[in-house]
Amino acid sequence: MQYLVTITLPDEMTIDFMALVPTHRARINKLMQRGIILSYALNMERTRLWIIMNVKEEEEVDSLLHGLPLHPYFLNYDTHLLMFHNTVSGALPSISLN
Repeated sequence: MQYLVTITLPDEMTIDFMALVPTHRARINKLMQRGIILSYALNMERTRLWIIMNVKEEEEVDSLLHGLPLHPYFLNYDTHLLMFHNTVSGALPSISLN
């Protein structure tokens, strides 16, 4: 099952918040390598995150979010079960046979 998670972050980033960012990103990268997080996006204002997760049950979403270093700063989050999630792979450029 794939879930879209929308997370609201505080308007202001404290020093304590910023100190957790590298650890948080490392955890996100590990989850991406394992295929659990498929997509991770932050808006320009740094107040909203969107995550696409590939898990068996919604309870796993909650468990994974609670394990993230920045979780204490999540003002709220909404979870939506997706019918599908299409994406274009940016890993490899298209091949031209010219």
